[in-house]
Amino acid sequence: MRLVFPEEWKSISRPHVRAELMAFLASASQDQRGDRAELEFLVHFIFDDHDFERASELVGDVLIDASEIEPVQLFVRVLDAAIGPRQKPLSAVSNQELLAINDAAGAALQKLMHNGLATFSV
Repeated sequence: MRLVFPEEWKSISRPHVRAELMAFLASASQDQRGDRAELEFLVHFIFDDHDFERASELVGDVLIDASEIEPVQLFVRVLDAAIGPRQKPLSAVSNQELLAINDAAGAALQKLMHNGLATFSV
């Protein structure tokens, strides 16, 4: 199997990272109250593996255009606020904070999906 990117993604240099971001957002938009391990993967992806705190610098790299910046930045701010920033253990993230993460992730994912989804081909 191989990952196939939509035509709209031809303008970005790192489509694999975009696909991974969208997968993490899809997961984060779901109820995470019982799965802190998934939250830990998300935190590492957003803050350690990639610098999504500077989403405005990712246009042409991971983001397709400026309209995608604000929803991604909002998600990163909500995630950062929930983890204190990076000072409190993930087990201490409240259910209310998790719901805010779910909502912000869902909104960011919806915006990114306007420019297509990666698919798998055999």
